[in-house]
Amino acid sequence: IKLLVSTKEVWELPISLYPNPSKDLLNISAPVEADVIRIYNLLGQPMKEIRRPGLNPRIRLDGLPDGMYWMSYHKGDQQLSRKFSILH
Repeated sequence: IKLLVSTKEVWELPISLYPNPSKDLLNISAPVEADVIRIYNLLGQPMKEIRRPGLNPRIRLDGLPDGMYWMSYHKGDQQLSRKFSILH
């Protein structure tokens, strides 16, 4: 997967989210540790932020209602986003 992060560079990072849809936990599989992971609803409102989550983190989804969300994975000045859903 390639993500355009500026007009000059492309960030390639094989990242996956599972299970999708999720219920209580969202597992993130990535080859590099994120500085920050943010969860946004589809309106773009920040719902959760996890700083220095470790490699291949498990994100608790407590308190987030059913629906579609964006997970934003930040490393340095680069960012990659994935859509996922919550279904309790």
